[in-house]
Amino acid sequence: MLTFTSSFNLNRSIELFDSLYEEELQLDHDDKSELLEVCRGQIAYLFLNGKVVGETYGASPAWLFQMLDDDIPDTNRSGNSCYCYSTTIVPAYQGFGFGKILKAYWLGLCRAKGFVRVCGHATSEGAIKLNKGFGAVFVGHPHLNWEGTTRTAHYYEIDL
Repeated sequence: MLTFTSSFNLNRSIELFDSLYEEELQLDHDDKSELLEVCRGQIAYLFLNGKVVGETYGASPAWLFQMLDDDIPDTNRSGNSCYCYSTTIVPAYQGFGFGKILKAYWLGLCRAKGFVRVCGHATSEGAIKLNKGFGAVFVGHPHLNWEGTTRTAHYYEIDL
């Protein structure tokens, strides 16, 4: 049975999800705690038969956009847009469509909160494909060596 929640143990979240990324992309306890606090309901965790499968979250506050690249259009810096900070599926559950289910649920949460657009940076082929499946339009120039990694980030927008 699939279930969703907006709360989960922060230390466990860091252990399960942030640890999957390069050190430069990992959040520590304080940074993730602050970010999740700002998300105020724009957080979703997916569970399969009681086991956590994935997490996704985003925020719209001006302070978050100040941390991001200048290529985010001013129209997406308003309270009408939500920046998707991360969508991550536990490796054992990747390739089964759980990313699509989680992202669809989260986009529904965003729309219910009054957002008209979701934007973000896709840093893997899987993330690009996932977001294209929801109608993402990729704009601007790719960012090489995203946050000091070997990843290339592609900025996208999804109208809700």
